[in-house]
Amino acid sequence: METNNSLKPTIEINRAYYPLIARLCLIWVGIDVLFFIAFLLVQSANQQQILVWVIIYLAKVIALAYITTRGAYAWTAIYYHIDIDAGLLVKNEGLHFAKKTTYNLQNLHSVSSSQGPIGKPLKYGDLSLTFTNREGNKEEIKITEVVDPKRYKEFFDSQLKQGGN
Repeated sequence: METNNSLKPTIEINRAYYPLIARLCLIWVGIDVLFFIAFLLVQSANQQQILVWVIIYLAKVIALAYITTRGAYAWTAIYYHIDIDAGLLVKNEGLHFAKKTTYNLQNLHSVSSSQGPIGKPLKYGDLSLTFTNREGNKEEIKITEVVDPKRYKEFFDSQLKQGGN
């Protein structure tokens, strides 16, 4: 018997790892280049200077580990999923979902997706969703670095046709 995976009650909106990894690598390489240039400026190094450079290098490694951890946390701290049965887009903030915000798909006003020149071949991009809130004002939600944003756009477009504004 064949099962239809498209009828799951919950759809996760997956985010691409490429942009996060690229940013962290650029930070690491940039700081290494600066460290290397500074090291070249010191032409005659005695033992005391070498000890200072070792301490600076260890401080750099600790700082980069901290930056990497903060970057990964900030990237993973916001998580979206779609509850199909309830007709909701759910935004969880915090690793342990400290804050939960829901958006009713019936109040979806518009949806768009965009991909940059790097995102197109790597199949990631951004989704922009506009909802009408309780006060009648439009509120835009931008979900960045989504894997295959066109697929999610098609889903949200179908929701608009079914009963969105």
